[in-house]
Amino acid sequence: MAAFGTGHALNYALLWAANHLLDSGGFGLFYTSVLIINILFSPIMGMMLVLVRGFADAGARQGRSRVIAMTWQLLSVCGRALPIVLLISVLLSLTVGWLGIQAWQVAFLIPLTVTALVVTEILRTSFQGMLLFGWQNAVWVTSNAAQFTCAFGALWLMPRVWPGIAGILAGAVATFIVFVPWFLRGRQVAPADPLPQLTFRVSQEWPVILGYSLFILLNNVDILVGYWLLPRAALDVYAASSLLPKAITTATFGVAQVALPVIVEQRADGMSYRHAAIKALAMVIGLGLAAAAALWLIVPWSQTTPLAIHGLNFTIMMTLALASAALGAIRVLIVVEIALRRYAIGLAQAGAIALFVPLCMLSGASAMQLAQLYTVIGCGFLALVMLAWLMSARLSTRPQLSGHFQSPSQ
Repeated sequence: MAAFGTGHALNYALLWAANHLLDSGGFGLFYTSVLIINILFSPIMGMMLVLVRGFADAGARQGRSRVIAMTWQLLSVCGRALPIVLLISVLLSLTVGWLGIQAWQVAFLIPLTVTALVVTEILRTSFQGMLLFGWQNAVWVTSNAAQFTCAFGALWLMPRVWPGIAGILAGAVATFIVFVPWFLRGRQVAPADPLPQLTFRVSQEWPVILGYSLFILLNNVDILVGYWLLPRAALDVYAASSLLPKAITTATFGVAQVALPVIVEQRADGMSYRHAAIKALAMVIGLGLAAAAALWLIVPWSQTTPLAIHGLNFTIMMTLALASAALGAIRVLIVVEIALRRYAIGLAQAGAIALFVPLCMLSGASAMQLAQLYTVIGCGFLALVMLAWLMSARLSTRPQLSGHFQSPSQ
């Protein structure tokens, strides 16, 4: 949890620095670019949740050398895909060049940055699968620290969007270079046979991957829609106002991480998992509302200090804080479903996104209207899924009618 908090604190420190270093219109574009990277990376994170189980199983059955062999096979796939990634970067840069002077540089860097984050995440997941949690945390913290250092330095020297993205790419590459020698040393004794079981398992877990990706998209779709609908100055205001509310959603992820193994274990032992699920849900909603109250008290004062976020609108921020509390609760419900191997809520997020986007386009939303609509969609979706969840729980505990008409011999 300490490593988790440290890594994300570095991420938000970079966004705060960009808010201060970039000129008008630049911060909104930088924030949008970072969110696009996160959205493109989210399916990989879903895959890693599946792969870590395969790594852990292989490590328990055949030792760490097997995990190292599996890691190298995944890295070799990334290596073979690199020319395709470069081609995609070139095509994107040519396609979006008309959007602005910096657009083609940013479009060129985004696929490369996602790839660099993927290979670094493979190393982190491999350490996790081998139960080397110290090394796993070291990769996570080092990666975020390197990204912050390189991107902050680039923005300081050249306050434009694309050098900041290039700094994130450089930080991810540097982390890979630092930690890959550990796997080079272990490769000498690692078997090199193929991994059909691992590939089969990943192919069967597409609902997890899709559900996780949809949550990341739902969590960031307002910024993407704002990029297309709002003027650059208004996008800056919206991005600055959403910075702290997005941090609330990120902070509540720790509760979901704890709830997942607890519910899995209770279900495997034949125990009722509903108490743990309700407790996690109440904790996330309580933390979200408490964090929103803290923003209401602290932000007016902090805006008069050097910690001020440039362009922040207090009303928009508080509106989005309510949405963040709802999104944290939605994530808990999705995690409960993953633990139970059910995926209805995760996949239903596509409906909420499909409703939000056209409503924004039809309303011609201002920054305030966008925040209000996003909050209504988030809170409304939470209310619907909680109602469906409670009804499902009642139906599952209702006695079967056939039990009242059994004969004495039965």
